[in-house]
Amino acid sequence: MSTPRVGTPIWIDLGTTDFAASQAFYTDLFGWKYQGTGADFAHYNIVHQPDGELLGGAMDISGMHGPDGKPLPSSWDVFLAVDDISARFEKALDCGAQTVLEPHQVGDQGHFALLTDPTGARVG
Repeated sequence: MSTPRVGTPIWIDLGTTDFAASQAFYTDLFGWKYQGTGADFAHYNIVHQPDGELLGGAMDISGMHGPDGKPLPSSWDVFLAVDDISARFEKALDCGAQTVLEPHQVGDQGHFALLTDPTGARVG
C-alpha cells in the first residue's frame, strides 16, 4: 500500500449522541458493519464497508463535553494524512488553528490529533 499524500483524507469518524440510531441508519443506508473495540478503547467501533473494506470509526459521545465545557454534538470528523504529526500540528497552530486534542499514540495504529481550523471546523 502506498503512503497517502499529505492532506489526503484517510479516516472518517462519527461521534454520535445516539449510537443505536446512527448505527441503524448507516447500516440500512449503506450496509456498514461495526466492530466494537471494548471498554479499553471507550467502546469505539471500527466501521467497514459491506465488502469488508475499512472505512473509519464511530462512537457514542453521550455525556462528553468539549474544551468549552459544552456537550459534544453529533458530528463527523475527517482525518488528513500528514508527514510529521508534531510539525504539522505546530504549523496548524501557527496558521490559526485551535487545539481540541494534542497529538497522541493510538495503540499500534499510529498517531492522531484534532484541531479546529480558523473558522471553527474540526479536522484531524
